[in-house]
Amino acid sequence: MKISPYSPAAKEASIRLARTDDEETVVFSLLNFLNAISLHFEGSLRWTPHRVRFKFESGGAAFQARTDGYLKDHRTGNVIGIVGVRAGLRSSEKSIRMQESAEMVAWITSLSHAPKDLPGRSVLPLFTLSEFILTAA
Repeated sequence: MKISPYSPAAKEASIRLARTDDEETVVFSLLNFLNAISLHFEGSLRWTPHRVRFKFESGGAAFQARTDGYLKDHRTGNVIGIVGVRAGLRSSEKSIRMQESAEMVAWITSLSHAPKDLPGRSVLPLFTLSEFILTAA
């Protein structure tokens, strides 16, 4: 399998890893993993499978992005991190990279994003059947 920040798993991996029928299985697997590793940290942050929608408008252009889950600060209501999953192997198609980028842009520019005094603290964990990709902005 290739490990690269720019490319998906090798073509041979699709033989071993068939696409799952339900993306929700992948969502809950990732969120259970993230909650398990953050369980011992005190605070009000929790990973949730609830989908959240962000809107981005600039000039005459506008779009919406929906996440597969998020990290919420229950004290402030801020979205601290967003989650993206794929039901199968992640492809390197431009449309996939554009979707992931759009989610980050819409979230970072939203009002429910983490406080602006925490630059560089935006993170998108992406989970597929064979990969865990962490995008930070």
